[in-house]
Amino acid sequence: MLQALPTTPLPSSPRRPVLVGALVAAVGLHALLVWSLMARAPALPLGVQARVVTTSLLLPELAPAAQAEPAPVEAPRPARVPGRAARTMPEQAVAATAAPQTVAGFSWQYLLVQGDKQGTARLSWRPSEGHYEALLERELEGKALPAWRSLGDLDPESGLAPRRFAQRQQGKQGPRDRQATNFRRDEGLISFSASPALLPLQEGAQDRISWWLQLAALVDAEPQRYQSGTELVMPVATLKGELQQWHFRVLDQEGIELPAGRLAQSLHLLREPVGAWDARIELWLDPARHHLPVRVRHVQGGVLRWELLLQRDEQPPAP
Repeated sequence: MLQALPTTPLPSSPRRPVLVGALVAAVGLHALLVWSLMARAPALPLGVQARVVTTSLLLPELAPAAQAEPAPVEAPRPARVPGRAARTMPEQAVAATAAPQTVAGFSWQYLLVQGDKQGTARLSWRPSEGHYEALLERELEGKALPAWRSLGDLDPESGLAPRRFAQRQQGKQGPRDRQATNFRRDEGLISFSASPALLPLQEGAQDRISWWLQLAALVDAEPQRYQSGTELVMPVATLKGELQQWHFRVLDQEGIELPAGRLAQSLHLLREPVGAWDARIELWLDPARHHLPVRVRHVQGGVLRWELLLQRDEQPPAP
């Protein structure tokens, strides 16, 4: 008989318990992670579906595009009327609405200062039946200087309308015109004795002396309009064959000392030069004297050429 051999049991592998333990640990760690995520997520109310998260929710929401506002339309500026007032309110010119108010005849005497010399000047204004004569006579230390004379018409709508301006020199046979500017109104032209220039005659154009009285007439017609910063534009013909646009700016109300006495209030205006050798003109208008100039300063090239200061209003204009 064959005798069965005894069987010896195989030794168990030491790696099996390790693998089983690792598997159990992994399952436990996964369960713990899932539980922690669920504990952190806020509970949703009943009946509310969970929101599906997409990449678009991770981006910042763009604000709706703003509609472009229409570009502002600049209001057209009213044209400046030559010889009429223009006011800045601000950067917008407003033409005067009242006709210039010319005054009755008068004769004034000024102190004339020219460098270190002094003399006198007399301004005479003679209106008569729709016409006028304005005459400025000057003398410096006893020597007569050329007089300025303006002849023209008085227009009820536009004020002074010059026809001829001349510098007059006293000669042996009496005064004679040396240089002249002619306002040829029938032809609509301006001509000059010292220049071949022939220029179109602009509305409101003035000469070298008539602008004093035209300016006063404009301001006196509407004094309330001429506050600080107001601007007035006036075409003025020169002796050299030019018609320039003179811009006068109101500076302020000022008290000034004059040979005729102290003025508590006067309207100070300035005309700035437009070139290196152009004239810088300042003048002070007296409201109590129909805004006629009681002081005039003429500066050229940074040098005071002459100045007039009222001494006597021997024949003041009628109120």
